[in-house]
Amino acid sequence: MLSGEWLTHPEMAKIVVGTVKAIAHEFFKVLDESDYKHAMIMTKKQQSSNNYDDFYFFRDDFCYWKNIEIMRAFGATENSKAMRAILDKNEIEFNKPFFTALKKKLRGLSIYNDYSEYLDKFVELVSLPNKILSGRDKELKHSWIKNSEFIL
Repeated sequence: MLSGEWLTHPEMAKIVVGTVKAIAHEFFKVLDESDYKHAMIMTKKQQSSNNYDDFYFFRDDFCYWKNIEIMRAFGATENSKAMRAILDKNEIEFNKPFFTALKKKLRGLSIYNDYSEYLDKFVELVSLPNKILSGRDKELKHSWIKNSEFIL
């Protein structure tokens, strides 16, 4: 759902936006609790550097996510090359262990209770078989104006 497909039904849009809001809320809550210290968002080298080359997070050779506190807190420490392969080339296996880990990670957020409706539906939605996801009605006139049934 990296495309605009999340906009094809109002319920899907609510689920996706609610999930994004939850993760953003958690991210900034963690930053706020650390008083926005630089160590939360930069490596030690970056904290003492004036060289812009040290701040290219998305170069394929950047592999220091594990050295950034907030990335460790979120368990987002894959190197940039691996993340690019996941996002651009779909090089990831969506299977039961993946969805179990995703559910556990989302339920472990400190703000989970505030956003559980969206987070649980998000996991349910993305773990549906591809056949169901691709076969649903994506016609905006049906889904937004005529309030067609949603797949969950």
